[in-house]
Amino acid sequence: MWSINSISQTPLKKETISAINLLIFNPEHDYALAVGEGPYTPPRAVVDLRKKYALLPAVFAGNSDFILIPEDLNSGLLEELPYFDLTLSKHLTLIKPSGLGDVAAGISKIIPWGWNHNLKRFLLDYGLNENILPSDYELENIRKLSHRKTIIPFRQEICRLLNIKLKYDVSEVHALEEVENYLTVYPEAFFKAPWSSSGRGIVASDHIKRKGLLEWAAGTLRRQGSIICEPRWNRNLDFASEWYSEKGNVKFLGVSVFKTSDRGKYHGNIYDSQEALMNIIKSKAPDFSFQLIEAQKKAIESLISPYYTGPLGIDMLSDADGSINPCVEINIRLTMGHLHLLSSRELISNT
Repeated sequence: MWSINSISQTPLKKETISAINLLIFNPEHDYALAVGEGPYTPPRAVVDLRKKYALLPAVFAGNSDFILIPEDLNSGLLEELPYFDLTLSKHLTLIKPSGLGDVAAGISKIIPWGWNHNLKRFLLDYGLNENILPSDYELENIRKLSHRKTIIPFRQEICRLLNIKLKYDVSEVHALEEVENYLTVYPEAFFKAPWSSSGRGIVASDHIKRKGLLEWAAGTLRRQGSIICEPRWNRNLDFASEWYSEKGNVKFLGVSVFKTSDRGKYHGNIYDSQEALMNIIKSKAPDFSFQLIEAQKKAIESLISPYYTGPLGIDMLSDADGSINPCVEINIRLTMGHLHLLSSRELISNT
C-alpha cells in the first residue's frame, strides 16, 4: 500500500486507517455479468484496459479515498498513467489486492465501476467483510436488470406514459431460425448479446457477411441464451441521461453526449457544460424534452429502482428525421457520463 502524495512506497500505519472509501475500476464488469456466479477470466485486452486506466476513479474520488490497483501493475509506471496528477492532487492512496487485509476493518464503502458476483468473490478472497458487500440477491438483481431485454418493458412504459409509438420495436429471439427470419424482414439490423461492453457484443448486419453473423449468433445463443434485435436507425447523435437510484427514489443528474462507430462501439464522450450538451441534443432532436426525462424517471422508479441502489445511465439516439429512440441501452453501473457530471462523493451524499 502506498500513499500517492509521497510516492515513497511507505506503508501506512494501521492505526491511522478508518472510514475508508475504496474505489475500483473494473472494466470487465459487463463481461462478468454474462458468466453470473461462475469463475471469469477477462480477455487480455480488458486486462490491459484495467491497468491503463487503473487511476480513473480519481475523477470521481473524494480527497484521501483509496483506489484499488491491479496486483501486477508496476508501481514505477504510475506516473505515466492517465489521471496520475489528479490522484496526486487529491492525496489518494493506492492499494493492491494483497494489501487489502491490512485495511479491511477500516473500509466503510466500496465504489466499483459496477457490481457483479465475480468482484464480490474477489474481494472476499482478499479479506473484506461480507457485511459491506452486496448480497447475492442484490447482485442477481443487477445481473437481471443489466440483461438487454430490460429495454423492452422499459421502452413500452415510456411509450405508454408519453402516448407515443416508436418507429421500430425491439425483439428478443432464442433460436438461430428466429435470427434468420429477422434478417429476412429487416436486412439492416443490430443484433446484440444480452451482456456485453462498450459496443462489443453488438453486430450490425450490414457490416458482416450473413455466414459470419449466423456463426456469431449461434455462439451467443449457446453462451447467453438469447439475442436482442432491432432494425437499424439512421442515427445522427448518441446521448444519454444519467441517474442515481435508491429504493424507489430516483435522482436525475444530467445528460451526456458521446460518439460511437457505425457498428455501435463507444468512442468517447463530448465534455462540455450541460447547457452546451442540451443545445447539441436539441439541434439533432428538436422534440427532446423534459417530458421524456420525466417518463424515464417514472420507468426507472417502476422497473429498476425497487431492486437496485446505485448509478445508472440510459443511452438514447436521434434519427436523421428527428425521431428519438428513448432507450437504446440501460447501464446499471457508473458511466463515462457520470464522470463528467459529478464526483463519487456527490453521488454518495445525494442518496
